[in-house]
Amino acid sequence: MELKTKEILKNRKGFTLVELVVVIVILGLLMLFLLPVVGDAIEKAEERAFQMARKQLYEAAVMCSIEFPHTEIVWASHQGGELAVKGKEINEANLHEAWYKYFDKYPENPIDKDVNFTVHIYKDGTIEVFPETP
Repeated sequence: MELKTKEILKNRKGFTLVELVVVIVILGLLMLFLLPVVGDAIEKAEERAFQMARKQLYEAAVMCSIEFPHTEIVWASHQGGELAVKGKEINEANLHEAWYKYFDKYPENPIDKDVNFTVHIYKDGTIEVFPETP
């Protein structure tokens, strides 16, 4: 009788409780080491996307300041994510909408959707893009 029980246990397919616990502990340790790395990678990617959006706005502002020299222009932050109206004529009265010429959609802040970008082009050609840091 004892021999049959040992044979049944040897031929049984499955995992023992100890094996399952060891696997769970190993997976837990892997997660413990990987979570900070993944979190840092996500943070760096968001920061890079933020810098690229600022750069796009700055370059568009440079083109706008060349097209409309010695003119003060402000592109408002509430336009984040707004789609451009293509073919709209830009003149002195609606220069705050001049970004339509350079983007299909006003860039959004990838880090904080509630804080969008504001661009200020001064008469002397100086350009400021806010926020400056994420």
